[in-house]
Amino acid sequence: MKKLILFALLLAFKFVSAQTFSTTTWVAIPDNGPQVSVPVAVSGLPASINSSFGFVQVCLEITHTWDADLEVRLKSPDNTNIILFSGVGGSENNFTGTCLSNNGGNGFILNANAPFTGNYIPFNGLNVFNNNQDPNGTWELLVRDTYSADTGSIHFASITFSNNPPPDPGPPPVICSTCACPSGAATCPLMPDMTASALCIIQQMNETPGFVDIGNATPNIGWGPLEVHGTGNCYCDTVPVPCTLSQCPNGTQVKEAIYQTIYTRVNNNDTLQSYNVPAGYMSFHPNHGHMHVDNWASYSIRQATSNPDATTWPILAAGTKQSFCLINLSSCTASHGYCVNNQGDTLHTNQVLNGGFGVISGCGRHQGIYTGMLDIYAMGLNDPIPLNGLCNGDYYIVSITDPDNNFVEADENNNWVAVPITLTQQMQPPSAAFNITQNGGSPNVGFTASNLVNATSFYWDFGDGNIDSTNNPVIHTYSANGTYMVTFTVISPCGIFTVTDTVVVTTVSVSENLPASFYVSITPNPVNEKAVLKFYSFGTQEIPGISLVDIHGKVIHQLLNKRFAEGYHQIELDVKSLQLSAGVYMLRINNGRQIHTLRFTVI
Repeated sequence: MKKLILFALLLAFKFVSAQTFSTTTWVAIPDNGPQVSVPVAVSGLPASINSSFGFVQVCLEITHTWDADLEVRLKSPDNTNIILFSGVGGSENNFTGTCLSNNGGNGFILNANAPFTGNYIPFNGLNVFNNNQDPNGTWELLVRDTYSADTGSIHFASITFSNNPPPDPGPPPVICSTCACPSGAATCPLMPDMTASALCIIQQMNETPGFVDIGNATPNIGWGPLEVHGTGNCYCDTVPVPCTLSQCPNGTQVKEAIYQTIYTRVNNNDTLQSYNVPAGYMSFHPNHGHMHVDNWASYSIRQATSNPDATTWPILAAGTKQSFCLINLSSCTASHGYCVNNQGDTLHTNQVLNGGFGVISGCGRHQGIYTGMLDIYAMGLNDPIPLNGLCNGDYYIVSITDPDNNFVEADENNNWVAVPITLTQQMQPPSAAFNITQNGGSPNVGFTASNLVNATSFYWDFGDGNIDSTNNPVIHTYSANGTYMVTFTVISPCGIFTVTDTVVVTTVSVSENLPASFYVSITPNPVNEKAVLKFYSFGTQEIPGISLVDIHGKVIHQLLNKRFAEGYHQIELDVKSLQLSAGVYMLRINNGRQIHTLRFTVI
């Protein structure tokens, strides 16, 4: 009896020492479409797989006309999900009799060639599945085509379990015999340099009432790839959680810690070294089995200033910062004009140092953009920029790649572009222009604004201390001779608009012993450093004010408030001490009986 029991145990051990499950179900792979699943049913195995008995190999047959378009993953019944390979094989075709295991005799699939016939080492070790889970149930081979223009299909998939699964291999050696360092150095880090494409925005820009849609491309013109990896460590805020959690308790997306890999060439050795740097926490999508690089690109509508750095310009409308899968979707050659260096030269892929070099690309836990390649989010994939009442006019679209500086690059200052845009389908802005009606030097002056469309309010400043915010047209009567600066301001959802002009009044009766005007001169005019201002004071009294005003009617400095004896006086105007830049300014003088405005120019 004991011999029969022992014989039965030996048979059972022999049964579970190696077991393969397969499917020949044919599944089409949609071109640049969603991930498709090939189910493989597993049954009759022990209820727990581990280092004694576990998962050891996956095999597959795929026909496809551009292998590098494919990302292939494997998911177990407990939703453990790993990437087997992505972006391998270049433009070659098919995966024929391809198997993947930790001890693949043909080496890493990363360094192999199509059609990959034989046994290769996958991107990720397979022992992640041997976590004491129950292997019985449905396993899924997950395949996604990540780029347009090529198609294919899956014809076969199998998975194998056996005793003593081999250990996970170390990272694959990265060999690049053609890689070089800038300036011919023997040793250097192969750094990425991410930019933004103005031409992509120009070619993919569409305005509709209330919105602007754009396409966005992020070329890598550095001499090394941008490569990022998920760590498998996920969090809700700072609390560790399983990466399989669909969302955090507060409804936000689970975040995965990621790192950036930077390759280094040492003493001209073809086998590259590498090091990793933390690159933040990015959204993980368990249903898709991939992470998104958050805040990879931001774009906005801005108004230009004198500062040449467009990232400092005031933001008038902003789009949502985009989450991207970092993936090679085109090259500097195929998308000619998208890759531009700091001197404004357009680059082909072969004009980028080490163009085409990279290791990882794809929309999984491991992503990257090779040198001389670029990622593109087409106009239909980006969220539009809501204009929020912005009016027609001339603006700039400013796109910034990696605005939070999560990633290490060769140049951190060339990540943006500014593309001019003229809005024509939004709100028409009002005009602050106005006409003046006056007979000679009459004190009765008429003012008429020509266009108040979409204005919410306006006001006239007649330059003599009087303001009218009700009437248009309006007639204002001046009480004293003088030159007055009139300012008309219009307020609207489009902004605040201001126009100034001058009115000269000469027909108001004055006492014979008083001068008709209290100005003699401001000399010299234009002013370079200093000028002299002369005026007349009526009796010993406090001058209510001499104000320095800019061309928009804004008071810059209150220059004088003091008592003067009756008669002519003069003061010095030092434009350098007042820190006045070149331009046109006004002096508004109130001597108690008259208000006078004098225009002068600083050069």
